[in-house]
Amino acid sequence: MMSNSYTVRRLDALQLFRGIAALGVVFHHATQSVSAFSNEKMPDLLHSLFGYGYLGVDFFFVLSGFIILNSHFDDNKGIDSARSYLLKRVLRIFPPYLPISILLLVSYTVFPGLSAGVRGDISIISSLLLLPSENPPALSVAWTLIHEMLFYIVFLLFFIGKRLFAVVACFWAIAIIYFESAIGGQISNPLFSRLFAVINLEFIMGMACGIAWKRFGERKFYGVLSLALGFILLPVLIFLNLGEDSRAFFGIPFSFIVLGGAQLSTRSQSFIPATGILLGDASYAIYLIHNPLQSLTSRIVRYFSTVSSWWLMLIVGVLASVIAGIAYHKLFEKPVTRYLRSRTRGRLAPSSPAKSL
Repeated sequence: MMSNSYTVRRLDALQLFRGIAALGVVFHHATQSVSAFSNEKMPDLLHSLFGYGYLGVDFFFVLSGFIILNSHFDDNKGIDSARSYLLKRVLRIFPPYLPISILLLVSYTVFPGLSAGVRGDISIISSLLLLPSENPPALSVAWTLIHEMLFYIVFLLFFIGKRLFAVVACFWAIAIIYFESAIGGQISNPLFSRLFAVINLEFIMGMACGIAWKRFGERKFYGVLSLALGFILLPVLIFLNLGEDSRAFFGIPFSFIVLGGAQLSTRSQSFIPATGILLGDASYAIYLIHNPLQSLTSRIVRYFSTVSSWWLMLIVGVLASVIAGIAYHKLFEKPVTRYLRSRTRGRLAPSSPAKSL
């Protein structure tokens, strides 16, 4: 979901998978919009199928751990590299995010009843800085970005020493499992509740994938087997109907899929369609813009349609999200990020050969 700049090598299969994951999240929230605004009920089968689109977030978390580790595995240690890494992450996350978050903050202030859901008090700190707070951010999906920022901060320890970071990552995983098993992950402090949330295990799984890819990534059979395992395990876990508290288990098949996709990308790029690459490139913009946009399009469809057909509301919401997301990526996200990186080039150290997406 995050960066889409490459220095040496594009992992195009992962770009395609990321685009598909973004579409899954779009369909998931489109289903929620239909339930909230349509007078017709969506068929139960489609409602259940599209409902699992939230798993795109779990794929993003695994992919993020994989990409961050591989992008910086061979970086020099020390303050300069840590500062360069953190600046890259800030420049990648905040410029596309802040305009949407600020727009929503203003909108909810001027029109308190704008949201169809129960929003409660909105946190300005979470909305602007993506820091943990007792109240939610204005952009609902920004809760995932709060987890991303915490992961980026923890990863700063990598620039002190690989062994130290490995030990910290192991203790982090143990602490997450302990709090989940002992108290069900119910921690009152907003910082610790997010730091030790079970979904953070997926970042750690992604980093483990990164280490495995460095060791075995050039073995063709390894990549095919990994993909096969991932695509077999994923529907099995869906069939088991695991609850929200057990969603970290989906990090296992997604880990295999990330590994297999990365390996196939080193063999051939030609089998990935250009539209799939574009969708992956624009996935962050689509992710940021889709939920508030679907709230708007659902209202428009309900106002102009005499029957408020669920299928019309769904199609309009999904298409508008993808088209607007691609436009936002090309017209704002990409040029602004490129400009800011050019302005700070002297403070950005080059990354290592296995590049971030």
